[in-house]
Amino acid sequence: MSENEAVKFDDEVKALIIEALGGNKTGGGDIDALFKTKDGFVIIEFLRCIKVRPFESHPNRYWDYSLSKTGNKYKFIALWNIAKKTGSRLILVNYEDSREQFKTIEVNGLSDSNKIYDEISTEMNFEQFKMWFKNLTGYSER
Repeated sequence: MSENEAVKFDDEVKALIIEALGGNKTGGGDIDALFKTKDGFVIIEFLRCIKVRPFESHPNRYWDYSLSKTGNKYKFIALWNIAKKTGSRLILVNYEDSREQFKTIEVNGLSDSNKIYDEISTEMNFEQFKMWFKNLTGYSER
């Protein structure tokens, strides 16, 4: 692939699910990445940052929007519940399209009322993120 060719990903499965549901809300969601490592499973959710850069953004900021919209809290609660029930680590990754900033947030404590209250956050650039991600997936069982 040449340098000028952009890699394009489309989310056909997501589009299929939305179309099949015909606009009915289910409270469902997806998991962006799941790896089985020597130490157990790791669930990764990528959080695209558009208006607030990754270092300044945090999922708690989008927990509740208003009385009419619930925000993303149910997504994070569901991911946390899956992680706890499967003995997995939950890592959220803030990123931006420019690939300049990445922030990983390993969630160690979360509740509806306290939001994400215990975490380990790490800020990095793209090269550092690539190393971190390759390292993480390098420990995956094949």
